[in-house]
Amino acid sequence: MPDDMEQLFSQALEPLVLELETLRGELEVLRAHRLDAPAWAPGVHRKGAIVQHFHGQYFEAIADTAAEPGDGVAWRRLGLHGFRYRGLYIDGAEYETGDLVARDGGMLLQTHSTLTWFALRGQRGKPASAPLELEGEA
Repeated sequence: MPDDMEQLFSQALEPLVLELETLRGELEVLRAHRLDAPAWAPGVHRKGAIVQHFHGQYFEAIADTAAEPGDGVAWRRLGLHGFRYRGLYIDGAEYETGDLVARDGGMLLQTHSTLTWFALRGQRGKPASAPLELEGEA
C-alpha cells in the first residue's frame, strides 16, 4: 500500500516538476542575455536573437527578421521593464506597458491597462507635487 501512495504522489508531482524545469530554463536564458544583449541595429536578426531597444526594453526574435522590435509579430518582448517614448499623446490611441507619451507639459506612462502621470509640471513651470492617474483614459 505505501508503494502505491508513493507512485501516485510521484505521478501527481511530475507535471509540476516539468513546469518548474521549463521556468528555470527560461530564467537562465534571461539571466544570460539580460546585460549582454547588444543594442538593436538595422539588419537581419535570426530566430532566438535577443536585443535591447528603446530605453531598457529587451526583445527576442521569434523568427528571422529585419523588422524593428516593438512593431509586428517577429519579436517577443521579454519582461516589462524599460520605456519606449511614443511622442505626443493621441486621444484614443492604444499604448503598451512601458510606453511614455507627452501631454500638457508632462509625461504619461502606460502601466498595465492604465495611463498614469509619470512627471507633471504645475502652474508657472513649477513641478507638481505628486503623480496623478489620468481619469477616464486608458
